[in-house]
Amino acid sequence: MEATDFLITKPGGLTCYEALSKGLPLYIFQPIPGHEEKNCDFLINNHLAIKIDNIENINNIIGKLLFSSKESEYFYKVIEAWYLSYHHYRQDIVAFNGK
Repeated sequence: MEATDFLITKPGGLTCYEALSKGLPLYIFQPIPGHEEKNCDFLINNHLAIKIDNIENINNIIGKLLFSSKESEYFYKVIEAWYLSYHHYRQDIVAFNGK
């Protein structure tokens, strides 16, 4: 993932967390019913991903990400803020459990 600028993926938990931890913008495509839909909803509701509903829009989306600094900057700021708050929260849990 170090060699990519963004990720178009299904919203599996590990893939999405790895992408977020590396600061990659996520584009979600065709989540399967169940956990992937829940992951998708969480990511969308927290502005951490955009859902691609129509495969014909992929070229436009890729163009925006590659050539629009506003689109990329927004994603990077939101992901960084989420990751920092999540990391801080995780440290609090570890400290609370005495580990």
